[in-house]
Amino acid sequence: MATITSATTPEQLGDLYQTNCSYDVEGSVAMAKEFVAVCRCMMKRGVTEYGGPGGTRMSFSMAALQSLITAATRWLHANDPARRSGMVKQISFKNFYR
Repeated sequence: MATITSATTPEQLGDLYQTNCSYDVEGSVAMAKEFVAVCRCMMKRGVTEYGGPGGTRMSFSMAALQSLITAATRWLHANDPARRSGMVKQISFKNFYR
């Protein structure tokens, strides 16, 4: 997991975004956590655009970033074993007797 500091440039944030945006396909909790951190940092700094590889540019709205954070957080809640401990998965009264 890369460390995001105050010296991290918008281009580096964009690269981290690209690296970690496939967290759900990879099934990686670590990538999802990094993705949330990158999106939050982009929102906090007001980074809505960055230059990608080959001269391409990507732009984001704040609402889109918030939506991505929400989706990644939900994915984390469903897939992070550390967050699932103690959660009830299924309740059945099928064999309940009085």
